[in-house]
Amino acid sequence: WRRFTPHEMIPTILSTTTTRSGGDRRESAVHRVSWSPTWASNWPSDTRSGGRFVSVNPVRTGYSAIADEWIPIRPGTDGALLMALCHVLLEKKLFDEEFVAQYTNAGYLVNPEDGLFAVQGTEQAIPFRRHDQLWWDTRTGAAVPNHTQDPSPALSGHYSLHAKAVKPAFQLLRERLAQCTPEWAAGITGIAAERIVRLAEEVGRTALEQSFVLPV
Repeated sequence: WRRFTPHEMIPTILSTTTTRSGGDRRESAVHRVSWSPTWASNWPSDTRSGGRFVSVNPVRTGYSAIADEWIPIRPGTDGALLMALCHVLLEKKLFDEEFVAQYTNAGYLVNPEDGLFAVQGTEQAIPFRRHDQLWWDTRTGAAVPNHTQDPSPALSGHYSLHAKAVKPAFQLLRERLAQCTPEWAAGITGIAAERIVRLAEEVGRTALEQSFVLPV
């Protein structure tokens, strides 16, 4: 078992719903949301190609002053906004579910009592780089090592393993995000709930409905 916190999944959800483009990136439109000047480094070339740049920043300086949209936020409340964005993305299924299931720890089974990953076999020398975490295979109705051939890892549900209750990590994330509604975040961040919903939908739909070609 290894300890897991639902917040580990936040970067994964956002990474599967971020900027996507069609065709050669130098000639295609993108959608970029920035919390940092570093993230905005490619903004000029993106917007010249028809992209849209949104800046989340307490003050309208630097790139925020010339962004397509500036979203002022109360300092120190970025986490609440991120949680609310993920709430919307999950509620509206605006994320790449296949990618999340196959290439992240979303399907790993977790004991909710102690927060540890369920694993198969003995302890390894490097517990944080092991490859024997367990999925719940919906096809066989049993726990299997992750990346077993032709699996169908469950991302939700409640299961039993060795007389212990377990849940997929993604289920724990859903439960944690359930209370992180746009209305909840609005009272913390100062950003209207409707605007949070629109931003999440805009990012999610751009990611899922536009093709994505890496310049490699």
